[in-house]
Amino acid sequence: MSACFRRQQGTWQVVHEHFSAPSDPLRDKALWLPELSKAGR
Repeated sequence: MSACFRRQQGTWQVVHEHFSAPSDPLRDKALWLPELSKAGR
């Protein structure tokens, strides 16, 4: 995950968050860690 911060009125605020994961285009789904470990077997 990544986040962008902006200082507003002396306080840091999160202004944008981004999360990405590898995807399986054939199933149109994200691959989570348990699925990735199964794929490598």
